[in-house]
Amino acid sequence: MESDAAIEALPSSVVAMMIDETGGAPDTVVTVPITEPVHGAAAAVDLTTLTVKRIRSGTFLGHVNEATMAGVSTTLRVVLDSTTDRCLRACAVNP
Repeated sequence: MESDAAIEALPSSVVAMMIDETGGAPDTVVTVPITEPVHGAAAAVDLTTLTVKRIRSGTFLGHVNEATMAGVSTTLRVVLDSTTDRCLRACAVNP
């Protein structure tokens, strides 16, 4: 997820949405089911900020498709009460 305000305030960090792979996340307006690169649900209730160093120390699993990212974008707009593309752009991040 990319947030213009977060990038300006914390240029060496990224706001991240956690993926629940346990199957325990309820199917609500704040979750988005994903099937690749892992099976689970992107849960917009536990947003967190991670440093670029922490992101790079992880394992890159792959990209999600455009339809899933559109769902993530919609979910984040609901959770963050953001209605314009200028305020929030959801995107897949290349390693």
